[in-house]
Amino acid sequence: MKKYEQVKQAIKSFILNGKYLPHQRINSESELTVHFGVSRHTVRKAINDLVNEGWLYTEQGSGTYCADREAVSHSTEKTIALVTTYISNYIFPQIINGAESYLSSMGYNLQLYSTNNDVTKERICLEKILGSHISGLIVEPTKSNYYNPNLTYYLNLERRKTPYLMLNAYYPELNPYSLTLDDELGGYLAVEHLLKLGHTRIAGLFKTDDLQGVRRMQGFIRAHRTYQVPILPEMIVPYTTKEKSQKQQTFLNLL
Repeated sequence: MKKYEQVKQAIKSFILNGKYLPHQRINSESELTVHFGVSRHTVRKAINDLVNEGWLYTEQGSGTYCADREAVSHSTEKTIALVTTYISNYIFPQIINGAESYLSSMGYNLQLYSTNNDVTKERICLEKILGSHISGLIVEPTKSNYYNPNLTYYLNLERRKTPYLMLNAYYPELNPYSLTLDDELGGYLAVEHLLKLGHTRIAGLFKTDDLQGVRRMQGFIRAHRTYQVPILPEMIVPYTTKEKSQKQQTFLNLL
């Protein structure tokens, strides 16, 4: 990507995450030149492109301002964006099909995005969504057990009065509307069932960069304590998204 394109994308990100608000004057060319460490010509070319594309506008003798791209009436919008961590794995096809079926029956279109549980990809998805006109957003959080650097995008959705709902987990800093399962209870009930069948050597594999995995581990441990069954240390296998295949295979090789 050329330097002016990098600057252009960065300025768009400032608009989409709420750093620049509609009709707010953006930093001067000189300030942007210092900030990005590029030539004034590079900054000017990026700004000119953004003006031509409707992201910015200029006022002679005053400066460059963030355009109001939110002027389209929300009442005419009939699109819901759905962001999942994965599209084809686990329960996600059923979630997607169910959402699409219901939204279609209500006259809405569905825009589908996937983050692959990567915060950088989540940012890219959010920028695409904020760059369009949607009625609302359904999102499964990415690595919900870690601090998320994309929170400002969700705060910008709130400022724009665009409703959003989090699915399966949520970012606790935002305390948003969410639809979640009791994963701690699920972990407890799964272990309790096995213990009642007489099994005492029970393994648990938990994805710890997501809240669901951490809470299932809590339930796993609570059930063992309730039934006073010792947990063998090697029977708890924590892993992150990147470690999933490796950790699961390593564990299977030990059985």
